[in-house]
Amino acid sequence: MSAFLSAISGQFTRSLVLGALFPAAIFVLLWLSFVAPLLPPGFAIPAPQLLGQEWGMLSVTFATLVLTGLLYNLDVPLMQLYEGYPWQHSLLGKWRTRVQLRRHEELLQRAEVLF
Repeated sequence: MSAFLSAISGQFTRSLVLGALFPAAIFVLLWLSFVAPLLPPGFAIPAPQLLGQEWGMLSVTFATLVLTGLLYNLDVPLMQLYEGYPWQHSLLGKWRTRVQLRRHEELLQRAEVLF
């Protein structure tokens, strides 16, 4: 059993643990603490307390691991989305680029006046 656990733990790199597992675990725990109690009783996702202690823990672990996998594999596309790459050549992207360039030029002119 210890050989199995050491083999599994060797697969978890620092970037996976710090960049995906911890945020996913924190999200699941916060969701269970704050959102799950507010859901109506007939909601499609059962609360882990209703499943029993073992199945509840298994479902929370499974949800955390699935969310970790999604977050780890979608890291680059999510970053590109937030950086604006998908819409940089659209009308909105071109307009925002012009606005930011104009703002940058104004700040450079103010800096020249000060120095």
